[in-house]
Amino acid sequence: MFPAVNDFVNDNENIFKKHEKLILNTTLENFERSSNNKIIIVTVASILPYDDIFKYSLDMANFLVSEKQLGTKILIVLSKNLRQIQIQNSDSIANLLTDEETKNILETFIIPEFKKGDYFKGLKKGISEIKKELN
Repeated sequence: MFPAVNDFVNDNENIFKKHEKLILNTTLENFERSSNNKIIIVTVASILPYDDIFKYSLDMANFLVSEKQLGTKILIVLSKNLRQIQIQNSDSIANLLTDEETKNILETFIIPEFKKGDYFKGLKKGISEIKKELN
């Protein structure tokens, strides 16, 4: 039901160029090493049988935790095809990165770049802001 998660960036929708994926992976790997906060990005063309990306991403996060694949604090699920993104924060960081702050990061840094068609730049900016909040 959920795509395999084998890396920090799991680009099932082939949104990113090879070097963009490498930059994002390296950024997220270094961040995990320095902070013990893991961020995973998953792109998907479809969320079927779901019709709500919030529920899809929440269930994916719970599944990854149950499969011991995710010592993750944050899961970012993006569908370019559906024009939707969801950031799922774990309960363990809710005091450092609130839902309100997450919404602000989405609206201020990520979505404006997505609207320009630059998914890499949007996620890079968003991750930078998330890192600031968690440090």
